[in-house]
Amino acid sequence: LTAGLDWSPITRPRHWDRDHLLTIPFKNNRGFWLAQDFDLPADWKGQQLLFKAGVPKSRLEHVWINGEPLGRMWQWQDRNIVIPAKLLKKGDKNRITFLLQPYPWLLQAPQSSPAVSADLSHTAYSHDHRIQLTKGRHSRRDLGQQMMVGVLFDSPRSLAFSPDGKQLASGHQYGSVRLWDVDAMLEGKEGSMGPKKPGVKRRPWLHTKISIGAVSIVSLAFSADGKRLAAGSEDNRIALMDPVSGKVLRSFVGHQAAVVALAFSPDGTRLVSASHDRSVKIWDPSSGKELLKLAGHAGPVHAVAYSPDGKRIATAIDNAHIRLWDATTGKALRTLDGQQGEVLSLAFSPDGKHLAAGYRESVISQWHLESGKKLTTSRHGAEQGYQDSAISKVLYSLDGKQLVSLGGGSAKKWNRDTGSGGEQFGQFDAPRIPQVNWHGPRQGPNRLVDGFENFPVELYTTKACEEQGMKFACYEGRWKNLPDFDALKPVKQGVLRHFDQKHLNGVLLPYHKTTRKDGKDHRTTHPSALKATGYLKVEKAGDYRFALQSHDGYRLVVGSTVVIDNEGQENIRAAAEVKHGTVHLGPGVHPVTLSYLNARGLGLKVMFPREFVRPLTVADIESSRLMAGALLAEGKPEEAKALLTKLHRGGWPLSEEAQYGVEQTRMRVRRLAGTKSYIDHGHALDLIDTSLVTYP
Repeated sequence: LTAGLDWSPITRPRHWDRDHLLTIPFKNNRGFWLAQDFDLPADWKGQQLLFKAGVPKSRLEHVWINGEPLGRMWQWQDRNIVIPAKLLKKGDKNRITFLLQPYPWLLQAPQSSPAVSADLSHTAYSHDHRIQLTKGRHSRRDLGQQMMVGVLFDSPRSLAFSPDGKQLASGHQYGSVRLWDVDAMLEGKEGSMGPKKPGVKRRPWLHTKISIGAVSIVSLAFSADGKRLAAGSEDNRIALMDPVSGKVLRSFVGHQAAVVALAFSPDGTRLVSASHDRSVKIWDPSSGKELLKLAGHAGPVHAVAYSPDGKRIATAIDNAHIRLWDATTGKALRTLDGQQGEVLSLAFSPDGKHLAAGYRESVISQWHLESGKKLTTSRHGAEQGYQDSAISKVLYSLDGKQLVSLGGGSAKKWNRDTGSGGEQFGQFDAPRIPQVNWHGPRQGPNRLVDGFENFPVELYTTKACEEQGMKFACYEGRWKNLPDFDALKPVKQGVLRHFDQKHLNGVLLPYHKTTRKDGKDHRTTHPSALKATGYLKVEKAGDYRFALQSHDGYRLVVGSTVVIDNEGQENIRAAAEVKHGTVHLGPGVHPVTLSYLNARGLGLKVMFPREFVRPLTVADIESSRLMAGALLAEGKPEEAKALLTKLHRGGWPLSEEAQYGVEQTRMRVRRLAGTKSYIDHGHALDLIDTSLVTYP
């Protein structure tokens, strides 16, 4: 893991903080290892060695020397790491290792994903270290915060309803599984943990509490009859429990990394598990014996599902494909072409004919399993105020007519046959983790795509295809039709790096201008025109369909073909219709010219075929940002710049908007740094870390 700079999963390392007498969980179980080797002379006689680290100060960075822990980086404010002589190898090579945890918030454990009962009547979610249980839209019960010591909360990390919906199981940060009586909780009945004391406010009582170990329980699954409960933990273990007696029947190490997904076969005789170690395994739950291993997964596996007849298992093998396996032999049966993105949940329809997948990129897709054809694609999205719109759970209604998705702060229902709807039937709190949304076709598989900053159209300024973007020129004037641009002199020129509606309209000349005269503001209109030129690189010959939309005149020429020509219409409603055009292009580089008459100041929207859009998923963006941060910590700003420039073309240096946000943060940090208070300094560091998320 420490050979150079490597992305690595962290399973169960914990560092004891003697000042606060508690253990600190690593955020999202992920980090970067940085390592450096150095030679120490055999005749070295010092008592300690000062190592100039050069990494940013942060309170959750850990350091090891030759495998022995040195503690937390923030102890050394001058960034010089003090290494005792007893830990060093004289006349030999020594290795110092850093664990760089990006954006750490002190004592903040990851929250659990929400859960919904099979009949869709109840939902459960974690909020501020509590569990919220709801029935319908209005009946709600707060199950309270679970405390460990001091200010340390035993946060829920996983939730699951029993098949009959009468029990809720919660897996917690520090190794316990709790079982709650759903009806008793919502009706406010007293539980089974002792009589009520006068003057003491009672919390909803637990039905059963089961201790598994001192590590997070990150996955839970009930058997179909509700008589068995399986739990997966961050220390690679699988535990099988009796939810009635509260006894642990069996516990064994099942993987080489955290066990993040579990599912029982319909008859309860088999259990399938998925892990960050890129493997899926099938077990005999009665004996704990491993029966099969499903190999061939390109990354961590976050979701598994058993078919209703128990004959098939579904897993995502990479960021583009889902595979069906024979549950008895482990043989691969069929590979489905999926959506670009990370699958977090899978579900078979009750009749076993359909499969649904929920993605981190807030997309829900469905396939017809007999034909392997993708049927629907729907975008769930996030509710207002929730930035994390990942779909953590998909399932079908009991009658199979509706598809249900949970994510982005809401639970929604969709029509199984058409993928339409999105009716919200539940709302819950969700982790407000700043994430970059995945941009692409949002309504159906045949929709054209928009080019976004993190999902850009592959256009180039020159035929050599060295610089991405389009050259543009803006002209002032009033015209009824598109003018002869060659006879005009531009008043503004430049390069458009990002080709989307926001950036395209951002380079237009201002349509409205306000002047002050006679003590009054006078607003005037100033029509203009724009011409953008560039080159499109075609890999494969074919017919490509483009689309433009505006109230005013525009023309798109690709190669020597006028693909779309619209001089504008007096009828605004008719003019606003989307115009389509198709052109046959062979392999090679083709010139593109876009002309636009900004007569009404309402803007232009351009949509390209998806073949010319570079796909980026949340995982791609996050990993590149984290790697850039690690490179900056290593003192390699040019390499970090190259990585970030690929994500945000033209975004280095920052835009004016982003730069304003950074300057506001710097001002706040500067004010805090003027005090001697340790707490204020700590808050300043947290503020910096938070800002790095928004302005990486």
